[in-house]
Amino acid sequence: PDKVAPDKDLLAHYRKLIALRRELEPLRVGTFETVVADDERQIFGFRRTSPAGEVFVVLNNSNEPHKVEIEAPGRWRDRWNDVGIEAGNDGKIEISLPRRSGAI
Repeated sequence: PDKVAPDKDLLAHYRKLIALRRELEPLRVGTFETVVADDERQIFGFRRTSPAGEVFVVLNNSNEPHKVEIEAPGRWRDRWNDVGIEAGNDGKIEISLPRRSGAI
């Protein structure tokens, strides 16, 4: 028998990702466009678009927190962190990413 206990936090993390992918069609089908790629700050973001809408995914792979601006007019909801985001007059949203985190 396997004596290693399952990592419940990691399992919950994957289940949340799977649920979002099932719920949000653009994460499964449609177009893919890179919206930010910053090697120095280790930030990567992309937009997925389908007939059902569009979704932005932004990832911070660094050990430092970062703020990222993306052109995305209107109101948005970060579904990973359950936070509302509204674009400024310039049509950009600002996303605050803690170290080693992301927003969907």
